[in-house]
Amino acid sequence: MSDYPEGFSDEDVYEKFKTWVEVGVLQYVLPTEPLGESWVLGVDGQIVKLVGVDQAVAWLSGADAVTRLVARRKVGGYLS
Repeated sequence: MSDYPEGFSDEDVYEKFKTWVEVGVLQYVLPTEPLGESWVLGVDGQIVKLVGVDQAVAWLSGADAVTRLVARRKVGGYLS
């Protein structure tokens, strides 16, 4: 289940991607003009291009899910 509400804006997506850059999950994020048309992400030395807010939100949801799974395994299942 996604933590992202329906109607998540391009600005919301960009802020979330910038957070992932700050914590080191992404090396960089390059938005297009106009904002949200597509996103180019640096992920572990690879380039990922996402088209539109739907693909961006799907990527963010997957990254959040994996992060939660890894965190649960590391702390013995204490996170929900």
